[in-house]
Amino acid sequence: MPVVALESTIISHGMPYPQNFATAQALEQAVRDHGATPATIAVMDGRLKVGLSAAETDRLARGGQAVAKLSRRDLPFVLTQGADGATTVAATMIIAAMAGIRFFATGGIGGVHRDAPTTLDISADLQELARTDVAVVCAGAKAILDLGLTLEYLETHGVPVIGYQTNEFPAFYSRHSGLPVDYRYDTPEPLARALKAKWDMGLHGGVVIANPIPEAYDMPAATIETVIQQALAEATAQGIKGKKITPFLLARIEQLTGGDSLAANIQLAINNARLAAEVAEVYAGLGGREGERERGRGGDLKNYYNMKSTKLLIKNMVCQRCVLTVENILRELNIPFEKVTLGEADLLKELNTQEKDKIEAELNKVGFELIASRVNKIIEDIKTAILAYLEFDADEKNIKLSVFIGDRLHYDYSYLSDLFSSIEGITIEQYFISQRIEKVKELLVYDQLSLSEIAYQLGYSSVHHLSAQFKKVTGLTPSHFKTIGAENADSWISSDPKIIYIHPLLS
Repeated sequence: MPVVALESTIISHGMPYPQNFATAQALEQAVRDHGATPATIAVMDGRLKVGLSAAETDRLARGGQAVAKLSRRDLPFVLTQGADGATTVAATMIIAAMAGIRFFATGGIGGVHRDAPTTLDISADLQELARTDVAVVCAGAKAILDLGLTLEYLETHGVPVIGYQTNEFPAFYSRHSGLPVDYRYDTPEPLARALKAKWDMGLHGGVVIANPIPEAYDMPAATIETVIQQALAEATAQGIKGKKITPFLLARIEQLTGGDSLAANIQLAINNARLAAEVAEVYAGLGGREGERERGRGGDLKNYYNMKSTKLLIKNMVCQRCVLTVENILRELNIPFEKVTLGEADLLKELNTQEKDKIEAELNKVGFELIASRVNKIIEDIKTAILAYLEFDADEKNIKLSVFIGDRLHYDYSYLSDLFSSIEGITIEQYFISQRIEKVKELLVYDQLSLSEIAYQLGYSSVHHLSAQFKKVTGLTPSHFKTIGAENADSWISSDPKIIYIHPLLS
């Protein structure tokens, strides 16, 4: 299922409690209702979190302005301090890209402030849009900004501004600004195809998908402009600037409009979440990052590129995050590809020696290896089969592992067993046990299942069987590991310790 990122600054700094908590829940539900999985992003206890629990969302909502507001420059410092932080558009894009998420819904992007000619106050959101491959669905830039200069800045940095069912760049609270967008799309399908073409060509950077506020909540531009001018004058008189200016202005505008601006803010954000989910779902079906194959061009990307294909066989890929890592490497090297799966990458061109060496060097940096021989390919297929077997429902595990592997690879299991042992130095059964224990660790830290439920799900004959095998492999009982493992989960959940945590529902 495709994933849509959601920011957390809207929770802590965008509106008061409890409306902020209720809005965060409504945004997530809007994404679910339109075919995608929501992933609210924040920093919690010094860890990048992609997908928050209700308790974590409530913690940010109650914290309000006291929660640190994070942009690109702030992330490493808040991480090392072990603190909480709410992510702006820029920081959310960065973390979404790390997690392989292409679509992000927010209220409005930051931009060029009205006093920028003298203060040089320009949001880091714009630079992030120029460099990070995430499409941001928004109701334009926040109305407190200079919208004309914001569009000029985006144009200078090559960021496309798409109007969804509009020819004008929305003015956040208002549907009309009088400023033209670069392109207009009226349905998700052609928009998703255009985004895929952009990123497939290696044209890095984001896209602004400007989605006007629903007509029922549209506020007259002249009315809201009068309110903004008063709020700006008060901010100047009080010496408010920098990170504090936007939260102050939004809160003051809410007061001056009798709450109408807050209601509008909530509805436009929900409207953007719906659209982001719809476009993400179509994009996944086109063979985008969350999809499997390209459709709509005769089903053959190779004809689209008019290139010969190359298949890379890659060792040590064990999870979806490995797939995303390889995709990022290929994009950084401008190597067009059709798809990446566990152990394989289908490229859309033949590689020269220099290109192959570069790919191999980048893969080696993250612990992957190119596989040259048929024998090594079989070994990797065995490992992939074991991982697939572990994902079976409990009722499906009545199939013996040996039968499953033999049928999947179309080889006699005895041959596969001997081959695996001779190359890896351990038996298939030993490798299976090690991977099953890793799965137990994962489920223990996620803390969503009891030990008996974990035993049943992973095909153990009893809790005693699981516990005995777990202690033999790790030297710890499951309960002891659960106590200490939750504190150090990143050391095995992520290949990059203490950096990123993917919520279990997104794994």
